[in-house]
Order: sequence, then structure tokens, then C-alpha cells
Amino acid sequence: MPDTIELNPGGAGSLNIAFKLRYEANENTNAFTDADKAKLAGQETGATADMTPEEVQGAYDSQVPVMSQAEAEAGASTAVRQVTAQRIAQAIAAQVVGGGGNLGTDMRLNGFGIGFAGANATGAQIARLTPVCLDGAALAIAVSEADKTDRLPCIGVAAADIADTASGDVISYGMITAVDSAAWAVGAPLYVGSTGGLTDTAPVDAAVQEVARVVTSDPTDGVLFVNIHAEGRPIGALGTGEALTGADLLLFGDASADHAPAARTLADVLLDLGNSGDLGTRSSGTETLVFSAARQQRLTNGGAFALAPPSTGEGRITLELANGASAGAVTLTGWDSVTGATLDSTPGNRFLCAVTVIGAQSYLAITAHSGNA
Repeated sequence: MPDTIELNPGGAGSLNIAFKLRYEANENTNAFTDADKAKLAGQETGATADMTPEEVQGAYDSQVPVMSQAEAEAGASTAVRQVTAQRIAQAIAAQVVGGGGNLGTDMRLNGFGIGFAGANATGAQIARLTPVCLDGAALAIAVSEADKTDRLPCIGVAAADIADTASGDVISYGMITAVDSAAWAVGAPLYVGSTGGLTDTAPVDAAVQEVARVVTSDPTDGVLFVNIHAEGRPIGALGTGEALTGADLLLFGDASADHAPAARTLADVLLDLGNSGDLGTRSSGTETLVFSAARQQRLTNGGAFALAPPSTGEGRITLELANGASAGAVTLTGWDSVTGATLDSTPGNRFLCAVTVIGAQSYLAITAHSGNA
């Protein structure tokens, strides 16, 4: 028996409609349905075939706006936008110049070089071309001075005047243009000055840190190339070809804010490094130690006597005290502090006496030889 065919699916009102519906209900007929027709009902005949490129661009522009500067600098929007070269530059600048990008919120990158935004809290304006150093928390800056260790190292040069309590660009690597460089020769190295500023003469008795070179020498259109040398010659270091004399002062320890480290002459230091000195035998009276002799000294105990600290100067002496055959009691007089072993008069016994004088205080530390009787 042939299959039964329903000619009126869904209650169609006519046979034609019934056949149409039945046909469209089959798969892969490629039939253009009423639904497809409805989709195109709103389209203009010919669509964009007769549109000029300008008209197409205008239609696109009306639907896709240009990215705003705020959106470019924020870098957070996911909306589709048209992007211009200007907006790309603004987006890059915002990410590098205080914008919180991968290079940090404080770095600077412009047409001249790389640096950072320095905050001036010194109480006075920092002038353009002034070498600066870090001063405290964050990126606070101060004027760098070659004769003060707490104002070194220099980390950049002010690219413009920076008013007190304001922030401004500090260049650590790159060009600074339109400067008065007439006093300096082309190619000359520029250093941090002893009391601040730039100088083409390496400071004396101060740290030597090169921070820039002169590219163009001109009173108005000069150009400097800033290239901060992180390592300079330390305060008091010798330059090439320089020699010391016995009267030259050598600086020891950390310099204070006023550049007042401990100073000693070369001759004095050489005494510390010199050979031991023999003070001979003492059998009476008082042996007063002195710093002008070698700092490693020997003394033989030949009878009862007194041992006293140096009366002038500061420093250290290492004294070997050896008991002779007629050794006597040693009286320690004038010392502010005596520690360690007790001196005796047993012939052949030896003692090492460490003498230190600091300010008006004298210290004596005694160590007995392990072979003593």
C-alpha cells in the first residue's frame, strides 16, 4: 500500500500553501524561505555597489568612533575603536611616563633620553642642568655634591628647573639641548662639582663622577649627552699619575654630611705598616709610649718601672713586653681601661699589650704568651 501523504500540514489554508510548506520542510532543498526574505527586506537595492570609498569610510566612522586620548592613556577599554598614530604615541607615553606600565610609574622616555620624575623637597629650586642624587624615600631628589658622600652618587641631571615641592624630569641617559655650553669644549667630560653643579675639571679631594659629555659648545644651542657613570673615583682617591707625599692627608671612614672623615698623614699611616721598633730595656722610671715610633714595638723588662700610654695623638700600638733575667714589677699608670692578663716579673715570660687611644681615652688589653711559666 502506498505511503499516506498529509497534504494539509499544520492546517494550511490551501493546497498550494500545503505543498510549499511540505517542500520547505525537507532538508538541503536550498529553498529561499520567507524568513530569509525578511532578513533582506531592509537592505537598499544594490546595497554599497554605488558607494564611493569616502561614503564607505563615512559609514564606518559613524559606527566605530576614534579612540579618545583618555582611552589610549588608560589602556583599559575593550571596546572596538579606530586608532590613530597620535593615539598610539599617547598610549605608549602614558605607559612609560607616569602611566603605570611595565617600565614603572616613575620612568621617563621621550625624544631626548631616559630618566625619571624627581620630586624636589629640598626647600629651594633645583636649577636646570644640576646633577641630582636620591634623597630619602621614593624618588625624592637633592643637589649632588662631590665632597659629600651622602650626596652621592649622582643619578641624573635636571632637564629643566624644578621648583621646591614640585616634580620634574631628570635625565639619566640621553640628550639635553638648548643649553649654554660655551664654557666647555666639545667632547669635554663633565663631572659633579664639589659643591654641586657641572664642572669640566675633576674635583680635588672629592669624589670624581663623570655624568655628561659636551656634544655642541654654544651659548644658546649647546647640547650635552648625559650618561651617568655609576662608579666614580672615591673621595680622596688618586688620579692617574698622581703621587702622595708624607704630608698628604688620607681620609678614613665615612664622610659626614659636612665632609669631615678622619684624616691622617701618609707618614703616619706608613708607621702603622712599618717594621717593629725595639725600645730596648727599661729597669726604672716610666716608659711613656709614643705614636711617632713604629706601631709594633718591643720592650724588655729589666727591673721595676711604670708603663704609661701615649700623651698625645690617637691610634694603636702593639707592644711585646718580655721579662729579662732581672725583671721587676710593672706599674700601669695613666690608663683609663686595663683588661686581660696580669703582668708578672717571671724571667722569660712574654706579654702582648694592645694599646688603643681614642680621643682622651686610653685602653690597654694584655694577653699572656701560651708558653709562660
